[in-house]
Amino acid sequence: AAGWHWSTALLLLQAVV
Repeated sequence: AAGWHWSTALLLLQAVV
């Protein structure tokens, strides 16, 4: 299960940016 954290990280990054 190494795909959920990627999506979460991307979403968080986009939200922060």
